[in-house]
Amino acid sequence: MQPIKHSPDVETFKTRRVAVIDGDRGAAEMLHMFFRLMELECSLISPSSDILATLRRLDPDVVILDLDLPNLRSMELAREIRQPLIFVTDDDPSQTGVTRPVMRKPHDRFEELLKLMEVVLALEQ
Repeated sequence: MQPIKHSPDVETFKTRRVAVIDGDRGAAEMLHMFFRLMELECSLISPSSDILATLRRLDPDVVILDLDLPNLRSMELAREIRQPLIFVTDDDPSQTGVTRPVMRKPHDRFEELLKLMEVVLALEQ
């Protein structure tokens, strides 16, 4: 897999470590591939694992969290996660009622994800 050529926008990211928590293995792998192409470290965290312990150990800069985890678990996790957080969903993001950044699962929307990452990472400054 060849990394995306360096660009000024990519170079300005402070983020280097991303954690993805998604119940849809295909979407998680797509996100993993995207972040690897961006030359970022990306860890996939299984929704059935001890997510918070894994996040403490990995200490990612940004967390991508599946809003569609069963039993409203995503909202419980969101209250505990201290890193900047982006929700992903299969549903229409404007219909979620969530105040944090939300995007439709990027099955092939890499450009949309990059724009959202830029917005979230601007909050780091």
